[in-house]
Amino acid sequence: MAIWIVTIGGSDVQLKPKSQRQRSWEDMFRQYRSQLEGRLQFKPYPPDGDERRPALVKPRVMGTVYGNADVVNSQDLVFPLLDNFHHHLSDQADNDDPINRVVILLTDQSGLYGTADYVRNLAHPYWQDTCTLQPILESYFSQYLPNAQQEYLTLKPESPPGLDDWDTVLEQVQQVLFQIESDEKTVYVSHQAGTPAISSAIQFTSLTKFGDRTQFLVSSELDINLTRIITGSRYLSGIRFEEAKALLKRYDYAGVLDLLQPHLHADDAFSSYIRSLLTTAISWNLGEFQTFHDELLQLQLNPYFDFGQVLEEKIKVCEAWWWFGYEAAYLAVIRLEQRNTVEALFHSFRAMEGSMIKWARDKFHPDHLDEVESNFAEDYAAAEDENNSSEITKVYSWTVKPSILHQDVLPDYLKSNYQLKKRLQDEKLGLYSASLYELLKTARPDWEHDRDIYVVWDIAANVRNLAFHQLLGLYQEQVFAAWDTASQRDWENRLCNCLNFLSEQRFSNLREASLMPIVHAAIEQAIDDYQIAASRRNS
Repeated sequence: MAIWIVTIGGSDVQLKPKSQRQRSWEDMFRQYRSQLEGRLQFKPYPPDGDERRPALVKPRVMGTVYGNADVVNSQDLVFPLLDNFHHHLSDQADNDDPINRVVILLTDQSGLYGTADYVRNLAHPYWQDTCTLQPILESYFSQYLPNAQQEYLTLKPESPPGLDDWDTVLEQVQQVLFQIESDEKTVYVSHQAGTPAISSAIQFTSLTKFGDRTQFLVSSELDINLTRIITGSRYLSGIRFEEAKALLKRYDYAGVLDLLQPHLHADDAFSSYIRSLLTTAISWNLGEFQTFHDELLQLQLNPYFDFGQVLEEKIKVCEAWWWFGYEAAYLAVIRLEQRNTVEALFHSFRAMEGSMIKWARDKFHPDHLDEVESNFAEDYAAAEDENNSSEITKVYSWTVKPSILHQDVLPDYLKSNYQLKKRLQDEKLGLYSASLYELLKTARPDWEHDRDIYVVWDIAANVRNLAFHQLLGLYQEQVFAAWDTASQRDWENRLCNCLNFLSEQRFSNLREASLMPIVHAAIEQAIDDYQIAASRRNS
């Protein structure tokens, strides 16, 4: 089943040429003029001055004169656009998709103006209202679509501005169209009539409410061959791509993929490339940096990927133990850009402590560190079975071996912490928090000359513990204060400097260290290229 939404304008109901009318306009107008306000003289006029062609009359006047019961079926009226539309729909008719409802949109601005405003002005918008045409239209649709239910909705502004104002009209149209409950397979929309503001509002609101069920029916009253159906998906695709760009600015890669998925062709190589880019970005957004790395290697081989040379120069860092830390810290920056302050603090601290563990592993495993499968292993195994996936990462913890106290390794480790040293000697010392910080300080005495790294254990660790054991939010300034900084720039610099100390690298900022900006730029370019190609196909 299908529904047809029709806007009605001043040229939808016309008078036959003068020579073909059964009754003269003058006689008809004289008979019913008492029903009109004022004493204005309304005369038919051919749009181009050609008396051989149908003539126009102000729609409110046309409806008043010809909408009366005794003349509503007058043979003097013609409906050029409506005829084109219903003939085209009849030609396109599908036995499984007949039109069972027609929704006709009319206008009535009588509540907007006083009588004195329009009784002396032939060009006043009041006379352009189509509400009085309803009896004529009821007769027309009953004749040509006898099995379709008719519904009449009226745009009726009560205060200025009128139906030429784009913002006001959009609100009015949304209020009216959102009343329509439709489960029909197809929604045909004829939006050409009325003011430009009404036409645009009908287009936009139809796409918003009915999505890809929308089919725009357009025509020309001069040439029936120009009548055609434009799929709403073409317009909707453009809207969705613009919405996707807005989400991309917020680094919502999963949201972008959800929006674009219905508009990317299943068998198109470039569509597949966009999906691959977004899937890679989603892996990064989830903190799955090893998966992100593996997907990057595949992207390098894609002929559409224009960032191969830049990536080739940087991707070597992925093999280094410290690379994950920079990506995690840049993820913290992105979370702050998204105003997700709790996760920004979480990822910033995770980047540091996680990098410290990777540093310790690189330096002391396997001689002085043991890798132990964590208590979460059984849960992960169960999740792996449930999802039938072999990609779920196992979680491991680390314990420090007593051998680290040997004279030729770190004999001063935990020298002033008897409790932790006792656990170490009992082979029960886990590598986290104080034991981890002390390991770094003992192995890297140059920390005392670094202006940034001390903040990890002196300030950030305590704030992290306090924040994550309370059900409270965080202000942006509190995230900065957790790292003893006062601005986003200083906060980012501190994170980068701490990681530089651990890795002994010299990155000037986190964006430079991360590979994600390359992927983000590739997504932006791919979406732009796809839109350009689509517009060329449709032109």
